[in-house]
Amino acid sequence: MTYFNPDIYNYDKLHDKEKTYIDGYDAAVDELDTAFTHFMDDEDETVIGKMRYEIWDEVKENVLEYLAHSRVAQIVSIMDNDESYDEE
Repeated sequence: MTYFNPDIYNYDKLHDKEKTYIDGYDAAVDELDTAFTHFMDDEDETVIGKMRYEIWDEVKENVLEYLAHSRVAQIVSIMDNDESYDEE
């Protein structure tokens, strides 16, 4: 992933309209995290149950990491494509 300076590209520097968009994005990610939790059964003591839990846990972590990177990319895109943001 490309590095973006968090002092320039961060949620707090967004205009309220764009914050609302990112808030919606964050809410969707939270819902997805909750959905993953419902599919993960750590009480299933069978070998298959333990494997299923490990797989879901790994998938969950990878998806949430991808979405965190995507969130940063969204903020960068918003700020780079709107002339009302100062160039730094």
